[in-house]
Amino acid sequence: MLGWPEWKDKDGEFSMELFRAFSSMNNGKGMLKHEQVKEVLGWPEWKGKDGEFSMELFRTFSSMNHCKGMLKHEQVKEVLGWPEWKDKDGEFSMELFRAFSSMNNGKGMLKHGQVKEVLGWPEWKDKDGEFSMELLRAFSSMNNGKGMLKQKEVKEVLGWPEWKDKDGEFNMELFRSFSSMNHGKGMLKHEQVKEVLGWPEWKDKDGEFVMELFQTFPPMNHGKGMLKHEQVKDVLAWLEWKDKDGEFSMELFRGFSFMNSGKGMLKQKEVKEMLGWLEWKDKDGEFSMELFRAFSSMNYGKGMLKQEEVKEVLGWPEWRDKDGEFNVALFRAFSSMNHGKGMLKHKQVKEVLGWPEWKDRDGVFNTKLLRAFSSMNHGQGVLGHQQVKEVLGWPEWKDKGEFNMELFRAFSSMKNTKGMLKHEKVKEVLNWPEWKHKDGVFNMKLFRAFSSMNNGRSLLKYEPVKKVLGWIRYQGAPNHLLLQIMSRLWKSEGLPAIEVLQHRETQMKQWLSTEFTGEHNSPDNEENDEYNSDSEDEEDDEKFNRQIKTVALYLSTPKPDWSLTWTVLKEFCQFHEQTKTVLMLEPLIGLLSSSGGKSIKRYLQANQQDRHFLWRHSMKAVPFRVLNRAMFLCSCDEDRERFVFFVKRLKSLPDKRLWEQYSARLQPLSAVLKFDSMQRLYLEILQPLTKDDQLRFLDASHARVVFDLFPSLSALQKLSKEHSCHWLKKLLEACLQLKTHDITKEGIQILFEALLKTHSLLPWDHDIPDHFLSGMQTTDNNHVEIPVSGLIQSGQQLALSYIAVLMQNLNEMSFTVKGQWLEVPGDGVQNYRFPMPQLEIQDEKMVISNWSEEQFRTVLKITGISEHYYLTADQWQKLDNVQSRQAEAYQPENELEPQKQAFGSLWLKLNQTEFFGSEILNLLEEYESEMELMHTVTLLKKAKIDSATHILEEWRQRACRKIEQLKKQDPLLSDVDPDVYQGCQELELLDGCGSIF
Repeated sequence: MLGWPEWKDKDGEFSMELFRAFSSMNNGKGMLKHEQVKEVLGWPEWKGKDGEFSMELFRTFSSMNHCKGMLKHEQVKEVLGWPEWKDKDGEFSMELFRAFSSMNNGKGMLKHGQVKEVLGWPEWKDKDGEFSMELLRAFSSMNNGKGMLKQKEVKEVLGWPEWKDKDGEFNMELFRSFSSMNHGKGMLKHEQVKEVLGWPEWKDKDGEFVMELFQTFPPMNHGKGMLKHEQVKDVLAWLEWKDKDGEFSMELFRGFSFMNSGKGMLKQKEVKEMLGWLEWKDKDGEFSMELFRAFSSMNYGKGMLKQEEVKEVLGWPEWRDKDGEFNVALFRAFSSMNHGKGMLKHKQVKEVLGWPEWKDRDGVFNTKLLRAFSSMNHGQGVLGHQQVKEVLGWPEWKDKGEFNMELFRAFSSMKNTKGMLKHEKVKEVLNWPEWKHKDGVFNMKLFRAFSSMNNGRSLLKYEPVKKVLGWIRYQGAPNHLLLQIMSRLWKSEGLPAIEVLQHRETQMKQWLSTEFTGEHNSPDNEENDEYNSDSEDEEDDEKFNRQIKTVALYLSTPKPDWSLTWTVLKEFCQFHEQTKTVLMLEPLIGLLSSSGGKSIKRYLQANQQDRHFLWRHSMKAVPFRVLNRAMFLCSCDEDRERFVFFVKRLKSLPDKRLWEQYSARLQPLSAVLKFDSMQRLYLEILQPLTKDDQLRFLDASHARVVFDLFPSLSALQKLSKEHSCHWLKKLLEACLQLKTHDITKEGIQILFEALLKTHSLLPWDHDIPDHFLSGMQTTDNNHVEIPVSGLIQSGQQLALSYIAVLMQNLNEMSFTVKGQWLEVPGDGVQNYRFPMPQLEIQDEKMVISNWSEEQFRTVLKITGISEHYYLTADQWQKLDNVQSRQAEAYQPENELEPQKQAFGSLWLKLNQTEFFGSEILNLLEEYESEMELMHTVTLLKKAKIDSATHILEEWRQRACRKIEQLKKQDPLLSDVDPDVYQGCQELELLDGCGSIF
């Protein structure tokens, strides 16, 4: 039986899924018969539009016929022919069919009359009169294997007040959570639902129901019935869920809930043990939530992870990039494909990563491309080479001969979790004339907006796109403001039903003309005001229509956080009934853009002062939670403005006590960090630390020490994002210890790494004696070792003296740090590459454990460190004599050194400031001949935005000229783009500053 060719999929692999489907139908009926299997699989009904066998469709029939024997062709044909399965676009709705098949699991074929009757019940209609597939699916899940639903039961369950949110709207998320727990258990019981929702564990400290927390339990209890209070109470009390501030970590809890989906409650011993594994530690010794989530995703519904498997997978060399760093983005791409499939297989990973298709034209591995494929294949297992090869070969992705990654990612986004693209469909979608500008050029921005709405919904359909564009069109072109709002309110929800939006428009216009005696009594009304010209009327009408459409979008959005209710809208309009309609709708739309209906409700409840505050910030894209907290904590507008300015970008908002503590420290901080924007950035850098540590380092005296070492806060912020909060604290501690002369050996290494990565200097106030490096020697394991000598008393002082000298010289060059590698330019375009130096500091010596003596000497030479530091006294005396004789024999005609030295000293001082104003730009013009390209680019990076445009343009032109000179000197640089930004990026003279223009 297992040898029958029918079990083979298109790749020639045995299809366990297909075999199981037949086995299910024949449960208890004996062995399958080859002829029957062959016949059933030959029926044309299983073929999709693309001619491919639809396993999903076959499985739904197999499920209904569980234990009933082989399917009958006539029955299958008849059932699939019922018009009820067609959606509004005339397409077969697999989702709808699956919902009925689930209820009829093991009950045989569906009956047309029953299906027709159930679908006719008014209970399935949402507030817009649209059929709610989500609601039917929730009931179907509970009734899995129980047969058809009963209308009386459905009506009763939907009438329970527990499903209403605080706005009186039906809470689909909540209902789905209960439905999941009751999968296959039949209808819910009101008393149980009431009891579960009353437990205090779901409430936050403000007494609000936390939906996010509640939703983590149903996946674990899927199909197991109602939760038990004692279990929930017990699990939530475990200390393992607490983060560094003692707060409950929802992200961590969700990770465990994912793995245990359908497996029942977690066991504390297992959780504790797993969290202790060393495998979760990142390079700074911190727990890596990102890595844990990736494993949790693969093990979705599979139970707890096994340490040996995790250890083995993480040990594969494929995850390391060229700098030896673990590539989390790459690992997550594979984890996404394997969602719910268990552990990856090394052979498959190795094979996939070896495909030449991932390489760009420069031979560099394109992680973005792999992730685009991974997104489509989410939960579908590892990719097939042939499919990838075929898809990438389609000419549709080419733009002027180049692969158009933006276009490909837009399609990949729509197909997120839906499997591979089909060529014919891609071709068809791209051929629609609606995507073209007037000049015939493809409108990528427009296509991206539609792709965003259809994220994870599969490819767009022509008619809905045409309708949407018709609705937002004005004077022959789409209104981009309306499209922008629509794509935000329908992101990942599919395209809006235009009939619903049109109905909302009509409702609004009728209501406004009935309630208000404004100038828009009907859509066709003509203005009679003799003072208004026809063009003004037209502008007013156009504005009014756009406003009506905008409000209609908020009234219809499926996103509950943004939705506006009629009740709230009417209350707002009545509040402004004396205002001209167009002017009244203006503040309404401004407030809606902030947080949708929530901001309108808050506005109506507010006093006059609060209303002015909300209105002022409504167009500034400030999160509503920030405005709300500002009004709650501060009574005067000045304090509120200050609160908003400092905390609007923080992930966690301070409470009253913490804000008072922040404020007390921010005031004196202005003596160290002159501008508010710098103080805010420093506060943001400190955010990952505990609240106590934040307050400690916000102290002005401590901040001064940090700022003296790292004058570029943006560089420090970049560094803090690359490392853990634990590492950041160690770095800040090292800064303070350096000031008090008690820095630890570990602190010196962390400080050294940070100085290299931020291109900062080490202000070392000790005299650095001559010949302090002259005792260098090679250790038994080929590392370089320098003993203490002369005036240097300890290994710590030796290390700090070396760092101070090295950083001084490196900062006069265009060195870069990439991962764990230090790159220093040589004489030509060739760079020298060294591992990031690892210092082992002992009482009487310093060892660089990953450099040989040869590497150490090379760095001394190419960085131009003065010979008197590393030559012995005898060697230095001989060299000095030789140089004196050479100096006597040759005197240069023109002495240019003083000018170069003056510029060098000036630049070292200037480079420690955050911004360059016009006066600095003018001053540096005197030193133009001494400035290298790297100096000019740094100047442009630091130039204040408000500096005179013509001055900036002159400096930009100078940089362009320098690039052209470089290109003439070296033919290898002939392909470099002459633009400053692009050119400097390719020349690697501008590290990490790709966003300055």
